[in-house]
Amino acid sequence: MCARCYEVPAAMRDSAADIEPVSASVSWTGTPAIDVGAGVVAQLVRGGVAVRWLPGCTREDPNLYSYRRDGQTGRFAGVVRLIAPEQVA
Repeated sequence: MCARCYEVPAAMRDSAADIEPVSASVSWTGTPAIDVGAGVVAQLVRGGVAVRWLPGCTREDPNLYSYRRDGQTGRFAGVVRLIAPEQVA
């Protein structure tokens, strides 16, 4: 879920921002939100990991599974691949 759609209480957003400031966001309705992807990517990059982020929102993109959006159970997976630095383009 993207930051526009991941609404949370203000205290939760503030706690996330204390750990990773770029994760603080605002939803499409103007409420407090968290950008989980941005926070994770920032931490990985700071740790020296080359990241290629393939964006997408499970709420907005019908090609991505979302129980919250559809109310139907299903499967969802993430992929992490370690590539040797000399192979990164």
